[in-house]
Amino acid sequence: MGAADEGVPRKVIHLGGGPATLLEILDDQIERRERVARDSFPEPAADPSWRFEVPGFDPFREREVETWLTVANGESGTRGALEEGSAVSTPATFVAGVYGDGTDEPRFRQPVPAPDWTGLRLLVQGSVFTVTNGELLEHRRVLDMRHGVVYRYWRQRGRNGRTVDTRTARFASLADRHVLALRAEAAPVDFSGRLMWEGAVGITHAGGP
Repeated sequence: MGAADEGVPRKVIHLGGGPATLLEILDDQIERRERVARDSFPEPAADPSWRFEVPGFDPFREREVETWLTVANGESGTRGALEEGSAVSTPATFVAGVYGDGTDEPRFRQPVPAPDWTGLRLLVQGSVFTVTNGELLEHRRVLDMRHGVVYRYWRQRGRNGRTVDTRTARFASLADRHVLALRAEAAPVDFSGRLMWEGAVGITHAGGP
């Protein structure tokens, strides 16, 4: 490549340093693109044949849905319970090879649940948001079977009239089987105010250690 026939355009910024400076600029562009990829929320596979979708919230079928939306990697598995929980939720994580001693009823060795790591409570201006507190405007969960990620999209209007959009994504890593990950976002729709996620790890059902 040579010089342009009409000279260097006016908007070109002249930087010294030669090839080293060029490499620094390219590295900066790569880092910027990677940062955008990190900050943007992931999406399920575009091909619908890879997606298993559960619309709405039916308390009578919720335990079935939790089973369908389990994420596992061969070392551990987590039921697809709602992060904030409900009266019918049965969150549980099980680790392969970890069983009780068989001294409790029923008298056989059962898998012992690990502490639940998915618990999140959404506070909107200090008030707790749940699917049963207010008006459920949208709720769907998508199991992306291509990537092994469960997505949740939830829009709720609270009893105070405030509407909030939330979305979560969780997976059990195959690259590092000790890793279980959850990402959650929330945004106000028709108001300005403070939203806060509170996380907790613990046993939330009977039979835990």
